[in-house]
Amino acid sequence: MHTLVIADDEINQLEGLRDLVNWESVGFNVTAAFTDGAEVINYISNHPTDIVLTDIQMNCVSGLDVAEYVSNNCPGTSVVLISGYKEFEYAKKALDLGVVRYLVKPVLLEELTTVFADLRKELDIKKAQAIDEAQPLLWAQFFSEMVFGEARQIENSHLLELRLPFTAYSPAALLVLEIEDYQRFLQERWNYEQDRLIVALQNIVNNTEYVIPGGRLFAYLVLRQEHRFLIFLSALDGELNSAVKIYIDDAINKLQDLFSLKASYKLVLAVDRLSEINITAKTLEYFDFDAEKQKFKQSSEIETDGAADLQEKIISKAKKYISANYMKNISLNDVADHVFLSPVYFSRFFKQHTGANFIDYLTALRINEAVNLLSIGKLKIYEICTQVGYSNTKYFTRVFKSTTGFAPKDYKRKIMSV
Repeated sequence: MHTLVIADDEINQLEGLRDLVNWESVGFNVTAAFTDGAEVINYISNHPTDIVLTDIQMNCVSGLDVAEYVSNNCPGTSVVLISGYKEFEYAKKALDLGVVRYLVKPVLLEELTTVFADLRKELDIKKAQAIDEAQPLLWAQFFSEMVFGEARQIENSHLLELRLPFTAYSPAALLVLEIEDYQRFLQERWNYEQDRLIVALQNIVNNTEYVIPGGRLFAYLVLRQEHRFLIFLSALDGELNSAVKIYIDDAINKLQDLFSLKASYKLVLAVDRLSEINITAKTLEYFDFDAEKQKFKQSSEIETDGAADLQEKIISKAKKYISANYMKNISLNDVADHVFLSPVYFSRFFKQHTGANFIDYLTALRINEAVNLLSIGKLKIYEICTQVGYSNTKYFTRVFKSTTGFAPKDYKRKIMSV
């Protein structure tokens, strides 16, 4: 049910809007009704509201004033205006303020019902999209709290709210997967951005939910530090030990087949019921959990009110780190570590505040520097490739051409001919 606030300075009109429409049938709950815009502003500043339905002409503070306040302060709220006037100036001003509907008096009951039925569909879609976008962060928070021993009592209602497929009564396990010779592989055999390898490895171990002989298994990557992965497993049906064995054999075989990487694992915890899970020191000895706790704490602080200065400082610090290290094989995880945020959170946070995802931002910086070096004309292509953070000239050439439309040598020839 979506929330609705109604405002009209004519009491008969206000009561009619509030009482004559069957708001529940179109998915709305009228949480408040006011005769002045000032009261509306005071209310919505303290109560999250989906829709404000307001008359334009009201004493003291008008409906347009309310719309302007909403436009500047309440990004999750929409405004529907009702006016007895048809002047273009009102409609134009309403559009400038992002008003979602503009109704002209007299408003028929059928028209009002149709408008709000449509708005309900739009809000349902937006909220579903918001849940989908937030799900990776909510899952990361849940598993972090579990591992750090800060989780609330694990209840089925909370798991259902998070859209997790297991229950508090599902058997669960934590295991550590360790890749051998990871750094040597990265330095000697991997010719692309480090993030591409990390994503590929995470896709192998983070299978989420899949079918295995005898049942279904949920696998979630809780944490990665260098060559070690902490993985949560739950048997959705079937027996846990056999599910773990099938999962780990599959992951190790994929690492070998795709990258010729060897890996070993250690089962550090297994419980018959998730609600009985107890993270011990033995479970944590493979990882630096003090650093992870600091990231988790800062991620939470960023979401609090009044954290704009902190957000700005973190973005500035991240950009400075990227500028100082773009010539190295840095990854999103490296930058996230530098600003003490979890990689999942930092990825979303960085794009939200810069408009670009990390790899696109890094690539643009590298190619821009490559263009500058080409303009100087003193270095060979392979030297420029190395100086801007690429170890493979063919790959650098491909990225450069996809970004600028020219191969490096053609770009250089173009500059020299000017």
